[in-house]
Amino acid sequence: MKSTPWSSPIIPPTVRRSQFTTYVLEQLRYQVLSGQRKHGERLVEQELAAEFNVSRGPVRDALFVLEQEGLVLSLSRGGTEVVGLSSSDIVDFYAVRYQLENMACETLLTRPVRDLQSLQSITNLMAEAADDSSQVSILDVQFHHQLVRLASNHFLLRLWETLGPVVAGMLKLTNSLWVTSDIIDGHTKIVQALDNGDTAVSQILKGHLDFAKTLMEQYVSQAEH
Repeated sequence: MKSTPWSSPIIPPTVRRSQFTTYVLEQLRYQVLSGQRKHGERLVEQELAAEFNVSRGPVRDALFVLEQEGLVLSLSRGGTEVVGLSSSDIVDFYAVRYQLENMACETLLTRPVRDLQSLQSITNLMAEAADDSSQVSILDVQFHHQLVRLASNHFLLRLWETLGPVVAGMLKLTNSLWVTSDIIDGHTKIVQALDNGDTAVSQILKGHLDFAKTLMEQYVSQAEH
């Protein structure tokens, strides 16, 4: 069972993150984001446990996390159903993500000295992994996570990290649709603008995220038909 390096920060200590929970969580998140699980579909713990060949505990834990991420909903009459992402949800998601990451950029621009080596290192690793879209996606998430981390704002970082697992899930779906050199170029331009103290970084970031948003909208639209 292969897992991604991204772990959701919103899981309470009472939820034991076994390898089984991680596996079920990642599979269900992918299925919901990709449209394999449709809006309104009922998710039954016993059936999912049989499907993934695990006990009901990991399924219950995974559904709890997915509800915190806004991808499923616990029903008052019992059970869980898929919420998924509509086109308007995707627009809202990327609008919030842009505000958080742009705030990080604006914070970095106020500093006379900006240590951007970590961002450059991740970008270099992306170039080395150009033929592996899965690895590029992992590094892509790490880049944006590190961008926000560099702002040294605990609350900003915490907010971004609540989106992190969904960001990672989306990138798994969309990065294979990008030309890898364009992905790398977009990140390089962000680093260069920050290094130069260029306020145009806000527009560079917006263009970068807008294109990702468009790809996700196209993916969801195709999945609906």
